[in-house]
Amino acid sequence: CVRTLGRGAAPQLISVRQPADPMRIVQIALLTAAVSAAPSRLLSQAPVRAPDFVVGGISSTVDSAQVRRLLGAPDSVTAGDHPYDATGKLIDWWYPEFRILYNGGERVGAVWILGSRAATHRGLRVGDSRSRVRALYGAPTSVDSASNAWVYRDTERDSETHLIKVFFGADRVRSIFIGWVLD
Repeated sequence: CVRTLGRGAAPQLISVRQPADPMRIVQIALLTAAVSAAPSRLLSQAPVRAPDFVVGGISSTVDSAQVRRLLGAPDSVTAGDHPYDATGKLIDWWYPEFRILYNGGERVGAVWILGSRAATHRGLRVGDSRSRVRALYGAPTSVDSASNAWVYRDTERDSETHLIKVFFGADRVRSIFIGWVLD
């Protein structure tokens, strides 16, 4: 709006403020809330990456001597034939909370979390609910209906065989597989 004060005087601009639109205020409030909540939500549901494949200091970069230093001697050891290597063996070391798999070598191939005292890098434990899994990891990459499991694939390696697989029983986490699967 422009106002003139008289002959020869310079016009002055006057700001006229419109009343606030209540719907606009609600939209801005909702957008602000969504943006401020997003960082923590996105962090917990970030894609599966290298740190997610470490459990209790054990990962596929660790050899059997390091596992023994971290966990001590296993409670028991089982062995089976390797399906892709005629001379290779699949060795499993069993602990109260873990099963450590060696897929034909000295390095760890995978870790099974079997008890509730052990947790994943993000804090998932045996006994947690499906909703907790979704809160920590987001939607699964795929669902294995035959074994009642959610699968989260390694996004850094873009690998079909490096994954986290969460098995359920009665909508609670029954066990967690972390590592390399034989394909």
